[in-house]
Amino acid sequence: LEFRRVLFRSLSESTKRAADLFAMGDKEGGIALRMIAASEGWVNDDEDGMSKPLEGMPDDMRKRVLGRMDEALADTAYGNHEALWRDELDQVELDAATARGDKGKVDDVTALVLACDTTLGFGKDAAKPREILGAMSPKQLEEFRARWPAGKYGPLDEFLNSKATSKGEARDYAILLQGNYAKMDPVELNKL
Repeated sequence: LEFRRVLFRSLSESTKRAADLFAMGDKEGGIALRMIAASEGWVNDDEDGMSKPLEGMPDDMRKRVLGRMDEALADTAYGNHEALWRDELDQVELDAATARGDKGKVDDVTALVLACDTTLGFGKDAAKPREILGAMSPKQLEEFRARWPAGKYGPLDEFLNSKATSKGEARDYAILLQGNYAKMDPVELNKL
């Protein structure tokens, strides 16, 4: 019982309020407060947690949740969720959060950059590049390259190679950057 009391006292106020709202059946309020609580880490915030719950959420619910965030932040230094995100997130994380808030999803270019956004290899989502690029045929990969913001991140190949943390990962990226021939239309594949 004492451990539970110590644990509860160690939670941020937003986390406690989110738990209360969830317990009362207020899912939208709980999600809103949980996203705010994600910014309240002493050592390391949960940057993804500040907007990830918005992914796949219906438009009307997403707008209500963001409104609940704004209500909860109205009397703080932030004032609203956008100011919170601008202050707490780096540019890639902000792009992802804004896309989640606007559309409920993150485009594949931003998702790839976000997955590789790391400090000394910490925070990297090593499976995401394989998930994104591995699903693309050579033609789809060329279309992806055309959308890739090389002016911002450099050529796609160089970007990925700079994010590889081992020779094996660099080799995997080189293979992925050829496109997945198994994803090609069988008729087109037979023409090769």
